[in-house]
Amino acid sequence: MGHNSHKRQLLAAMVATTLSCGTQAQLAQNLTIHPKALALGNAVTADPPGIMAIHYNPAGLTKLEGRQLEVNLMSIYLDIDADFTAPDGYEIFGIDGLEIDPNTGKQRDPVANSHSHTNNVALYVPGFGILRTPPGPAIAPSAGFSINPPGSKLTFGNAFYLPLAAGFYRDKNDPGRYQPQATALQRTTYLAPTVGYKINNEWSVGAGIHLSHMGIAADQYMRAPNLLLGVAEILQDAFNCESGDEPLQPWLALCGGNVGPWDDIGALSINVQETLSPTYTLGVMWEPTDWFSWGASYTS
Repeated sequence: MGHNSHKRQLLAAMVATTLSCGTQAQLAQNLTIHPKALALGNAVTADPPGIMAIHYNPAGLTKLEGRQLEVNLMSIYLDIDADFTAPDGYEIFGIDGLEIDPNTGKQRDPVANSHSHTNNVALYVPGFGILRTPPGPAIAPSAGFSINPPGSKLTFGNAFYLPLAAGFYRDKNDPGRYQPQATALQRTTYLAPTVGYKINNEWSVGAGIHLSHMGIAADQYMRAPNLLLGVAEILQDAFNCESGDEPLQPWLALCGGNVGPWDDIGALSINVQETLSPTYTLGVMWEPTDWFSWGASYTS
């Protein structure tokens, strides 16, 4: 009987390893939660790390005994580089974007044929918006605790962490300031009450409710390299706006400002947040042997 049971478990494990399905990924998802999970490419659904099972698979809480406290501090360093190149004939309505501006002595287009670089981290602070941290690495914290009374099949846990976080800022004269100069995208889970239940020696289930804050912010310089502004600049030159005379006033005002397709026309600032964004998580784990574990989880 024992030999046949071992064969069935081995067959089940072999079948499980042959199953596959499509997956989706997000650039800033699951990067700042747990160092062990990150080192394993977040492939920890069947073996979630410690208290952060609350996020990866709540059924994994049943592996924790007694009272547990966990604190993680992850150092984040990012480096963003971009090269901008302009093809031959880079112009709008006859206005060459690569010509030298006689007023500044610099190339008219500040983006063409230039390099953008930043390693500055930005965070989203609820109620404030973008926080530009000092140059260098930033710290992403997470913490949680769990309670499993002696002899109980129930384990309760709660955690604070950042399931999604990304942000940076550039110098104000950086050519990448148009896409954007500073931005922060961040989801902060501040409460995640979760329960894991051990059905028997092989099966465990879990469920949790996550209360989070979601914030998106961006500061971006704006320009409009299009045909309409190209026409406007040609007309401004034709009417000699620098002389102060405007022959078509008051019917048409062209000299209110010398704006062309390669000039800044303003700035865009976005700051939106959802102070309470609830989700729920479900999980199940199957551990028929000491060397094989299978898990599945769903997050709304």
